Amino acid sequence: AKKLVKEASRKIIEEFLGNDGILAQKLSGWQFRAGQLKMAEATYRLFNDMKVGLIEAGTGLGKTYAYLVAGLQWLQEGPGRQVIISTRTRYLQDQLLMTDLPRLLG
Repeated sequence: AKKLVKEASRKIIEEFLGNDGILAQKLSGWQFRAGQLKMAEATYRLFNDMKVGLIEAGTGLGKTYAYLVAGLQWLQEGPGRQVIISTRTRYLQDQLLMTDLPRLLG
C-alpha cells in the first residue's frame, strides 16, 4: 500500500510541476524543469520516510516550488502532519508566504 501512495503522490506532483501542469497553466512564462520534478520527488520521499536530506541545486531550478509542492502533497496525505520550512533571508520568507504559497493554494 505504501508504494501505491508514493506512485499516486508522484503523479500529483507531476500534475503541478509537469510540462503542461497546473503551474504551467497558472504562471505565464513557466518552464518545465526535469531537475525540479526530480527534486520534488526526492523531497517527498524524504518527508514520507521521515528522513533528513541535503539537496543542492543551482539558480533557476525552481527549488522553492519543488519543496513546496512536495511538502503540501505530503501534508494532504495524513492528519497531524507538519512541515517546517526555514529560510536564510527575510526576502525568501516573504516570497514563500506572500507569493508562492498563495499561487499553489489558489
